[in-house]
Amino acid sequence: MISLVENTKDLVAMAIGSCLLGLALFLANDPHGIHSLQVLQWLMPDLGARYSLGWVAAWSALRGQPPEIHELALTFLAGLLAGSLLNVIISRTPPRAAASARAQSWRELGYDQAADRELAELPPGFATGRSLCIHCGIPIPPVRLIPVISWLRLRGRSACCDRPIPVRYPVVELLTAIVFTLVHWRIGFDPVLYAALIFTAMMIALAVIDLEQLILPDILVLPLLWYGLAANAHGGFAAPGDAILGAVAGYCAFRAFREGWFRITGRTGLGLGDCKLAAAIGAWAGAAGLLQVAILASGAAFTVHGFLAVIGKGSTDRYLALGPWLAGAAVFWLLFPDAIPRIFHVPLYT
Repeated sequence: MISLVENTKDLVAMAIGSCLLGLALFLANDPHGIHSLQVLQWLMPDLGARYSLGWVAAWSALRGQPPEIHELALTFLAGLLAGSLLNVIISRTPPRAAASARAQSWRELGYDQAADRELAELPPGFATGRSLCIHCGIPIPPVRLIPVISWLRLRGRSACCDRPIPVRYPVVELLTAIVFTLVHWRIGFDPVLYAALIFTAMMIALAVIDLEQLILPDILVLPLLWYGLAANAHGGFAAPGDAILGAVAGYCAFRAFREGWFRITGRTGLGLGDCKLAAAIGAWAGAAGLLQVAILASGAAFTVHGFLAVIGKGSTDRYLALGPWLAGAAVFWLLFPDAIPRIFHVPLYT
């Protein structure tokens, strides 16, 4: 019952967030909707939602203007902070998702006590609890949570137990800052920038999680799908019909490849998480954009892993993570949509 309630709350949160994002982008793209957007901003009970909608409204007023150097610098700093949050998501989401799955399994088997024990020991979510040392669990003071700088000052070791801190932490922070800056430079002042930054941040988080854990958690992938459909409700990145077609085609095509590969070879070629991620990317990029992303991701993955196999560096005893390749190709599509040749393009809406 507890798991059902948590899932219901997640679904409600997805629906509300998608509706708000879609409505905000719809009003922001409407020449006469800026006043309605300002009214909606003050109707929001949550302070964070007010600021989010106000941010979209301010971007609408500056539409078409290229960002200046100091504005790109602010975006870089915001990317560092976002990268720090992504590190928390990357560290906490997989164990929490695994514990929730175990609790659900125990519940379905009728072992309610075991399920309750799993839920009682559920790891904290990314939005709750203080930052703790990954080795000894001691709370980390805020002064040691400065992105990149804290890792460099501590020389990559924990201050409490002198154990090594993975280099992944500063790499994710710097990568997020660089990609955020590139997205801001590429898109400029436009309401869709808010959605584009969400998209790139989730792509980075999912890529790293898949590299480390070989999983793509539903709690991250499914909201990304709904946010993509909401962002395209008024043609933010693709036509609404094209976004729906991309989501359906992405899941069906990758699922068909998964089932076909299993029937031919007896091995699982793709995880279900890859199918869902393809659907999410299709919801953002549309059918044509998804095809470009799939071709780029599969071509790059086969080329790199084929080269590693030829030189004897490849590994055949573990599954290869396709998620990072899909995520990287999706970010490349967002930054340089004209660099990937369009195989086909059918304008569903004119």
